[in-house]
Amino acid sequence: MTRTFYEIEGELIIWFQSYDYTILIRFFSFIYIYAYVFLLIFPVLAYFALSDTRPFRQLLTAYTLNYGIGLIVYVLVMAFGPRNIMPEMFETTLYDFQPRYQHLTREVNEFRNVFPSLHTSLAMTVGIFAVRTRDEYPKWTPVGIFLGISVAISTMYLGIHWAIDVVAGMILAVVSVAISVLVVNRWGVWKRSSERLPTLAEIRGWIASAWRSIRE
Repeated sequence: MTRTFYEIEGELIIWFQSYDYTILIRFFSFIYIYAYVFLLIFPVLAYFALSDTRPFRQLLTAYTLNYGIGLIVYVLVMAFGPRNIMPEMFETTLYDFQPRYQHLTREVNEFRNVFPSLHTSLAMTVGIFAVRTRDEYPKWTPVGIFLGISVAISTMYLGIHWAIDVVAGMILAVVSVAISVLVVNRWGVWKRSSERLPTLAEIRGWIASAWRSIRE
């Protein structure tokens, strides 16, 4: 799908690369490597400390859904990122700041796994949860949102993902959070029920409730 993605987007990614400043390279490289790891780990520890275990269970469920659905799509949709078809523009962007990043990313990344962007989906998942838990951790909310958006932009600025990959990652994040909220919030109800299957009306109500929770 590489050619299709390129034909749809045109020169959008090249526009990002036109702002090739050392400070931006360093910032987005740091965001892509280090801030991303912090973004995933911190809420796990923070939500584990809460007396209400639902955010913790919802977050882990959402992580699992992101990876599970993402891996399935990777099998079905094969595409290469901008740095693979325009290496003269993007090959060294991520590695100018720290050359050792090259060895690290080659160990954990597969060049064909670009659609959707799991960096984006997981970062946005954390951002959504940061908004949902703003009462418990008000200072974390702006940090989570800022880092989530920065991670998404970094994947395009460094030439790793197409904008289409990023949009797909955002959609995957919303879907994963909605399903995780639905499953975790209703699992206890199912266990306490008389083992009956939920009706279609109940399922629709649960989905609507999960969507309202995300929007709030």
